[in-house]
Amino acid sequence: MTTRPISADGLLVLLTVAESGSINSAADILHVSQPSLTRTVRDFEIRLGERIFERGSKGVTLTPLGAVLMDRVKALRAEMKQLQQTVERFRQDRRNAVRLGAVSVHPILQFSQAIVECSEAFQDVHISIVTGTQEEMLQALNEGRVEMVFGKLLHSADYPLLRQDVLYHDQAGVYCRAGHALARQPSVRLADLAQAQWVLGPPGSMMRSRVDHMLAEHDLAPNVAIEVEEVPLRRTLVPESDLLSAFQVHHVHELVRDGRMVRLPIQMEPQGQPIGALRLTEHSEFSRRLLDSLLRRYRESGFDNRSPAKARPASAT
Repeated sequence: MTTRPISADGLLVLLTVAESGSINSAADILHVSQPSLTRTVRDFEIRLGERIFERGSKGVTLTPLGAVLMDRVKALRAEMKQLQQTVERFRQDRRNAVRLGAVSVHPILQFSQAIVECSEAFQDVHISIVTGTQEEMLQALNEGRVEMVFGKLLHSADYPLLRQDVLYHDQAGVYCRAGHALARQPSVRLADLAQAQWVLGPPGSMMRSRVDHMLAEHDLAPNVAIEVEEVPLRRTLVPESDLLSAFQVHHVHELVRDGRMVRLPIQMEPQGQPIGALRLTEHSEFSRRLLDSLLRRYRESGFDNRSPAKARPASAT
């Protein structure tokens, strides 16, 4: 008896012989020659060290061992059929699935509304959204784990294979509570910002880096009283204190609209960061509908996608 492994395909061939009752009939079913199938059966019995078929003038019958073995092979065939059905269901689900990556630079309310709209319009499509940093989402896009990433757009020359759709230009600003002393001043100097207390993330975080760069150009630095990067916490602290902070416009849009926070007349950067969708493939009907919905909702909310808003630059002194 040999220790070579027995393949599932070989077992299914033997089951076909057992169910058809003859080598000739099984050869027709399997589209192989009768001599070839005879050699296959003989080779299997030699490897097993036992006979599994009794040959007779009317065909073949199973030996006691063969009967036990074929019962197990029937169970194996049923399992393989279920496995195949599982794979087919997975492929079908994947065909009807849209996997999106999102970086936290998009206005969450409008983004959520657009997702809901598309979910209702494409009820047979399963939408999966994963979030992470820009680098993590780009890696997921390159590895095929997501079909489209919503985040900051990149310099096209550095990423020639990327297809990029501009949705709007994000703006960052310096904010304080509505009753803050700086909110009542007709103009604000960078020195005023350096003298105020701030709530910002640690050095190297996105908003901290922008503020540091803005002030460092004039040999100034922010007085960071509370160091925290999380937007929800900073967004809660600023309206309840005299702390300043820097936010992307969409993060505090509702608070400014409701009169609880004020954007100071400070230009943090010459133009906004282009925000949009990044993909490697052509648009699908779903992705085109989603982008159209996002464009409409961003425009309706004041996040115009074509021309970055201009802010008045502040003087150093």
